[in-house]
Amino acid sequence: MRRVIRTSDAPLPRGAYSQAIVADGWVFVAGQIPVSPRTNELELGDIRSEARLTFKNLQGVLEAAGSSLREVVRVGVFLADLSDFAAMNKVFKEFFPEDPPARTTVAALLPKIKIEMVLADSRVEEVVETILKAARTGQIGDGKIFLSRVDDAIRIRNEERGEAAL
Repeated sequence: MRRVIRTSDAPLPRGAYSQAIVADGWVFVAGQIPVSPRTNELELGDIRSEARLTFKNLQGVLEAAGSSLREVVRVGVFLADLSDFAAMNKVFKEFFPEDPPARTTVAALLPKIKIEMVLADSRVEEVVETILKAARTGQIGDGKIFLSRVDDAIRIRNEERGEAAL
């Protein structure tokens, strides 16, 4: 099942994409830059103010998806200038004060910052357990797990539970 997320708590998409998509227990959030949701205009400033606005935009999208920053498992940060890393990192810690997600930070030709993230909800653990069980019992491949087989794992799990197909 795939659900499109739209919220006024984050900037409107500036192209042919959704703010986020919820699918099979995952929330896929479009990359964000420091654009005001009120005006839909780019708000340039120092890296701290840009990072703060960008994280607030992401937070708004996640809340619209029924999730939160606490569920984020991976973040990609794209900085126009790696000398902004320390200042961005301080803001990052404001939004992820404990048990931060995995993160990659790279230099890119963008406004000062762009942030991407992927997160999971509680169903992901169920799907992984089902994939592992299916692999161990030979129901998918030779005990090898391939991402293309996630649909098989979901089908097997639903059959075991007596649930209809998604």
